Amino acid sequence: MKRLHLAIGLAFVVVFLATGMVMRLRFPAAYAGDATMRMLFRSAHVYILFGALLNLALGIHLRVPERPRDRRLQLVGSLLLVAVPVLCTLAFFLEPAPGRLSRPFVVPAAAVALLGTLMHFLAHGRPAGGR
Repeated sequence: MKRLHLAIGLAFVVVFLATGMVMRLRFPAAYAGDATMRMLFRSAHVYILFGALLNLALGIHLRVPERPRDRRLQLVGSLLLVAVPVLCTLAFFLEPAPGRLSRPFVVPAAAVALLGTLMHFLAHGRPAGGR
């Protein structure tokens, strides 16, 4: 999983840079002077970086737990965290639309990041001899 997190993290740093170029080349035409649209694009852009850095940090520091139950919990948490930058990238391209303020990808991405991180914490947050 370390390699997967590192690969996802690095790949989405590249996606972050690419979406930055998209914003530079398409603005202001993409938001036509609408500050709300501009903020939706910018926030989704930053969320891509958030997901990428979350995976990079995990790839650097990941330790495999001793107990099989904890390893399974960590695996599910890792799979959830891999989904975060994917959801954030979808948010960048699909969410900003004139007159729409809903965030159908960012809100689930935040929930998945929370759940995945919590699963990693539970897999490592107690001594092996505990419960």
